[in-house]
Amino acid sequence: MSIAFHVSDVLQHHRCPVLFLNRSLNPQRNITQFIQMTQSPTDCLLEKLHISEYVSGYRGMDYQESITALNENKTLVNGRFEYLNLRLKVPLIIVRPEGLDLYFTSMSTYPKQEDSRYYSMHLWVLEGLGFSVHQIYTMTFNASYQRLNALDIDACFTINDVFTKDTGKVIGNILSQIKSRKYDISEDLAEMQAILDLKKAHPTIETCPLLTRCNYFKTCFAQETYESANSVLYLTQSKEKRTFLKEGIYTMDKIPLDRIEGSAQQYAQIMAVREGGLYVQQYALKQWLNELDLDHLNFLDFEWDTYGLPPFTNMKPFDPVCFQYSLHTYHDGNLNHYEFLETGDTRLSFIKSLLSQVPKDGPIIAYNAFGAETIRLKELAFQFPAYRKELLALVERFVDLEEVFDLGLVYDVRMKGLYSLKSIIQVVDPTMNYDQLSISHGMDAVMHYRNYAKQDEDEETMDALLKYCRMDTLAMVEIIKWLMNLAGETYA
Repeated sequence: MSIAFHVSDVLQHHRCPVLFLNRSLNPQRNITQFIQMTQSPTDCLLEKLHISEYVSGYRGMDYQESITALNENKTLVNGRFEYLNLRLKVPLIIVRPEGLDLYFTSMSTYPKQEDSRYYSMHLWVLEGLGFSVHQIYTMTFNASYQRLNALDIDACFTINDVFTKDTGKVIGNILSQIKSRKYDISEDLAEMQAILDLKKAHPTIETCPLLTRCNYFKTCFAQETYESANSVLYLTQSKEKRTFLKEGIYTMDKIPLDRIEGSAQQYAQIMAVREGGLYVQQYALKQWLNELDLDHLNFLDFEWDTYGLPPFTNMKPFDPVCFQYSLHTYHDGNLNHYEFLETGDTRLSFIKSLLSQVPKDGPIIAYNAFGAETIRLKELAFQFPAYRKELLALVERFVDLEEVFDLGLVYDVRMKGLYSLKSIIQVVDPTMNYDQLSISHGMDAVMHYRNYAKQDEDEETMDALLKYCRMDTLAMVEIIKWLMNLAGETYA
């Protein structure tokens, strides 16, 4: 039996038929959005365009109602449409004498050409229903907007009818670009229906987009022999995995060294296999450690929520608000812990607490420090100039623990090509398992924090958030101990 597919189904199928099948059979609910929106994008669009009179669509709406509204020259918000089993929703349609003007919203600061397929499906459906499209617009965030007092929706967004690059260079008119590269969506729909009818997709290694980085990988390739930690599928930053498989090279120990693609991580992986499972550049690791003050170490981790609409003064679109930190300090043989967790506009109290708790000496160690914690501190320094000097002084003391693994100084085959803090601590100390916590990953922490902030700040959620963040800094403590042991150093 044919069913109506949504735009998201087609995009998912295009990415991976297996992913589409599994998500269709087991729909996911309550997915936490990375960007928090305190006002719906469609409401922002209406406010931006000063539109107050319109017909509003609703869930379960018969698409004939949308067609009737457009035929009566009415402005339509969240109208539903369906054509040849493809069902979709358009945020805003304004009827012009020349045809329909379509308005979309984007969680970006510029209209991306890679969204062409998404827009093309809307054009395909509306033209299939007999409508002529005059222009396509998309509302994006204004990256230069900074909130002063009240939120200014008009200044926070821009309306665009062209695709641009992140540099601001114009690629071309959105509608013209889509018409010049139309997709035959009917073929996708037929393939999707066949997959659902058979309840089976036929993936191949050649077409698998993620290889080992997908929960369905083992199901897809249950008959293949890729279970070994030595598998070439775990080779980092490699464009040659599929080539190796075609050549019958299934494990890293069979890869000729002259086929390494210039990555220090790849070399470490292959050498770890050849050396019994662990590779350590001991001299280089010892040098890296000796640049630290090993008697005075500070381990720091932040948690934050990211907002599309800047909720507080001096913030820009997509600025985060740090709501939590965990700090472990190791000074002269003593390990101590400090932590922070608050709701609301936490920025100033976060700054004051951090500056009072971080010791004045010793490096500050974080994992992915220069992609996370130091960026947050620079943002706070911009928002609170009175603390700029002290915050930037902290930035200067950061050391990125991830660097040890990025440089290929250490690799254990049990890491299976994964370099996250959670993956490495499972090698170092399997008892430190995040899965044992009620909050086990970053977006899970954000979801719980949002509920915690909206409700009564219950102690159970607070305890779970504190345990999760504390685990991150404690994991870094244990990893440093492990590295010192590998380098032949001692840790009291």
